[in-house]
Amino acid sequence: MKKAILGMMAATISLSLVGCTASPAKETENKTATTEKTKQNKEAYVKDINQTKTWQDISITIKQLNVSFSEGNQKLEFVTAIENKGEKVFGLGAGEFTLKADNKKTYKISDGDNFGGEVKNGQKMEGSMYFQVPTDVKKGSIEYSPDSKTTLSWDIDFAQK
Repeated sequence: MKKAILGMMAATISLSLVGCTASPAKETENKTATTEKTKQNKEAYVKDINQTKTWQDISITIKQLNVSFSEGNQKLEFVTAIENKGEKVFGLGAGEFTLKADNKKTYKISDGDNFGGEVKNGQKMEGSMYFQVPTDVKKGSIEYSPDSKTTLSWDIDFAQK
């Protein structure tokens, strides 16, 4: 009886380990394909890139735009730098930004390693924010709204040149 139970446990563990190892290979293939598409389609997409905007004592710069394509959508990665020139710690996250697109829709951040955290006085923070939009969207504006009203705006043209 013990041998039968141990045998069933060993089979269950073996199957679960095989199931865990099968998924990452496909995920790696998808990431590689997306990365290749990003490299192929990375051209001058920008208008207000590297324009610093200031709200209170916080300076925000969208430094770079990376675009990747998959399944009828484009994923926009905005590399962003934040500097706190004030005397107090300031909390800031990608969730306070939206993308108002030329198709009259407003997009919130999408999945990705979106930045967020506290910026101490005199310190800087750099990170990315991600938006996913249909491929027919060619331009829009990134808007920073810390208190539910638009404060800062960057016009971005991300149509392929």
